[in-house]
Amino acid sequence: MQVVIGAGPDGLRAAAAYATAGAQVLLLQETEQVHGRAAPHLPEGTGRMRMTEDQRAWVEQVIGSLVEAPDVRRAVLARGAIHALPLSKRAVAQLFQRQALPEVGHRWLGRRLRNALSPFTGEGREERSYQDWVVRRMGEPVFRHVYADYAQSRFGAAPDALSCSVARVHHGDEESLSHSDQVAGGGPEQSLAFAAAAIESGGGEVRTGVSVLGLVLEQGRVRAVRTEGGDVPVEGLLWIARPPARIAHWLGDGLDAALRYDAAQLHTADAVQVALRGGPEDLPDELHLIGDQASFYRVVTSYGGKGHTIFHATVEAGAVLDPGLPARMVVDAARLGLAGFEEAGAVVERLRDHVPIWTERCHARLRRLVLAWEALGIVTVGRQGTFTPMDIASEVVWARSMAASENPDQREGLRALLEPPVIQADLGASISRFVVR
Repeated sequence: MQVVIGAGPDGLRAAAAYATAGAQVLLLQETEQVHGRAAPHLPEGTGRMRMTEDQRAWVEQVIGSLVEAPDVRRAVLARGAIHALPLSKRAVAQLFQRQALPEVGHRWLGRRLRNALSPFTGEGREERSYQDWVVRRMGEPVFRHVYADYAQSRFGAAPDALSCSVARVHHGDEESLSHSDQVAGGGPEQSLAFAAAAIESGGGEVRTGVSVLGLVLEQGRVRAVRTEGGDVPVEGLLWIARPPARIAHWLGDGLDAALRYDAAQLHTADAVQVALRGGPEDLPDELHLIGDQASFYRVVTSYGGKGHTIFHATVEAGAVLDPGLPARMVVDAARLGLAGFEEAGAVVERLRDHVPIWTERCHARLRRLVLAWEALGIVTVGRQGTFTPMDIASEVVWARSMAASENPDQREGLRALLEPPVIQADLGASISRFVVR
């Protein structure tokens, strides 16, 4: 059997994708649940996914039938008011206090003019951080008033430490596809059960509650997974849906010290989803909080999600979760103009290692590690293993592409996913759209 190590839904889906590609798979799931979820009826993130028509068949083999969701309605919550995206000029002005508008407008216009003239003047500017990216396009005051707190709350690090790729992927031009977003037709919980069944129907097995202690190397390749229940032999490639730091820990001295240091610098954060009852009617599908600090950065009303209103937060990995978080979210929501939510009946789920923190040098570090993984016979899968915030469809497509080759080129795939090419049109990114992912 082909061995896959996971600790959540991304590992389950990767193993199922491997199985639907024709492999017999043994999934070693570190969680006590097959899917690694505490509240499997809630969608992960927004629950929406995108794929090409050719890729859809792969995805449906893993999670079941898909249905088209209506075009997503995004909005921002700023200074107690909800503004639909894209923002009108009047709505943009309402994001700022009146006394700040002259500086905001002056600096924004200056940046736009310089960017427009750059093809003729040859002016260039190195962009390394999230802050650099925003300031170059919209000016420092816009960054300070609109983007700074949002970046810290959502992406788990200060914006001057985050990579510019974070801003490019989440605030730049959205990739154009010829169809609407898709969601799992049977709902989140059924899609997870479908993936587990795909492994078993392919002659595979899922073992839960497996504590991995290390990886056994022989002649420069991984030959076994050491667990509390004994060694599990590995024939061929070992798939892992766990963060780079965890993989490096399992390898121990089998990995060069410099690479262990690289892995230790690739941090993840945990995503927390809190489903609350009540609240205003007809909220947008995604409501992003900007310009204010609160216990959440986004509110999602999931399509096909049985009316759940889900508050999203990013918390430090390993930190103790405040049991009073739902109550605090209710208070914060009311303070910001979203009255009527109730603490009673709140559902809280913590998705561990769900947020890869892209700092400035993380991509270079990851490339070096991927070369080491390939030499050792390790294939990283899922959003944890690839250190990439992929949606569900992208996780499946990545896994199928890895299964298509005996020696998959992970570095090239990660380069395409992690570092979207810089194009001149990127300089036209606008505050009016704010967020596309």
